[in-house]
Amino acid sequence: QEVEEIIPELVHTLQHAQFSDGLKVLNYGNIAGLLVEGIKGLNSKIESLEAKLEKQGKI
Repeated sequence: QEVEEIIPELVHTLQHAQFSDGLKVLNYGNIAGLLVEGIKGLNSKIESLEAKLEKQGKI
């Protein structure tokens, strides 16, 4: 349920007789793209910080 609040496109609700509100499931196939983009963003930040350290002569 916490995932649905943050990234709703990853959560799907299946209608099931045993669950009156439906059964929540994660679509793990959609997670890979989000993770790749997150890693790209972090890598960019690391490169920026490394460049700043090089300018200061700390690397």
